[in-house]
Amino acid sequence: MVAVVVLDYKAPDMTQRCIRLLPKGVTVILIDNSETNRGCAAGCNAGIKQALDAGAEYVWLLNNDALVQPDTLDCLLAKIQNGVNAVGSVMLNSDGTIQVWGGGRVGIGRSIVAQSPGRLTWLSACSLLLTREALERTSGFDEGFSMYWEDVDLSYRIRDAGLDLAVAEDAFVTHLGGATARHSPRSLIRFFRKRTVLWPLHVLVAAILSVVRRLRRFILVGG
Repeated sequence: MVAVVVLDYKAPDMTQRCIRLLPKGVTVILIDNSETNRGCAAGCNAGIKQALDAGAEYVWLLNNDALVQPDTLDCLLAKIQNGVNAVGSVMLNSDGTIQVWGGGRVGIGRSIVAQSPGRLTWLSACSLLLTREALERTSGFDEGFSMYWEDVDLSYRIRDAGLDLAVAEDAFVTHLGGATARHSPRSLIRFFRKRTVLWPLHVLVAAILSVVRRLRRFILVGG
C-alpha cells in the first residue's frame, strides 16, 4: 500500500490540482495547515502517522504545488525496490528545464541544490518516497525545524540508520514553486548544532554568504 501525504496551506485549488493527477489506487492523506499552521515538519508527521497506522508500506511525501506524471510513482517504486529506503524525484520547472535533481549536498554553512546527477547527501521532500522501515527507524521529521532544512535533517538521519538514498532519474515532477533557498537562520543553526561541534563556523560562513547575496542583489538593482 502506498499513501500520499499532501499538505495544504490556504491553497485548496492548487492542492486539488495536485491530487487529481495522482494515480488510482493510492491512499491520499490531506493535511490542512490553513487554520493552525503547525509547520511543514509537524504537518508531514501527522500525515505519516496516519499512513503508517493505516498499514502503508510506502509513504510518498508530495508538495501541493507539485504536478506528477502518470508513471512517476511507478518509477519511484522501481528504484526503491533496488535496496534503497528513500527515493527522490527529478523536479522540473514549468518550461521543462531541471529545477532540482532530487536533492543536493551540504557544504560549509549552506546546502547546495543539485541540478544534475552526482553525489547527494539529502533528498528534497517536494517529492520523496519513503519506506515504512525508514520512517520507523527515524521517527519522521524533527519538528524543531521552524522552516526549511527538515528534509536535509531527515535524509542525514536515514543515512545514519544505515539506509540508502537514491534519485529515480525517470521520475519527473513539475514543481510550480521555485527551488528551495533554505536560508532560514534558525533551521540552519539547528541542523549544524546537531551534526558538528564546529557549528559556529558554519553559522559564520552562512552569515557571510547572506551578506554577499544581498550585496549582489543591491548591485544588480543599482545597475
